[in-house]
Amino acid sequence: MYLDMLCYIAREKIWGDEVNVKCILCDKVEQIEENSLYAKKLRSDYLKLHLCKSCNERITKRTKSRHKTGKFKLYKTKKKDKYM
Repeated sequence: MYLDMLCYIAREKIWGDEVNVKCILCDKVEQIEENSLYAKKLRSDYLKLHLCKSCNERITKRTKSRHKTGKFKLYKTKKKDKYM
């Protein structure tokens, strides 16, 4: 059951206490340290997904270019009424 929740993390032990993680977009397998903060976050919260550096940079670049066009809108949280 635990491994089903972490379907994107291949928890194979290899040399040097490292864990294999798989990018959800390009299926590239990378190694991260088992005791790193990032690995602990991936293990504890199964909704967090791993992106490799190249996919992350590509998404960041495209998002910034959409911001510059002015058509990209972020939905802000609704303001709370002061009387409620």
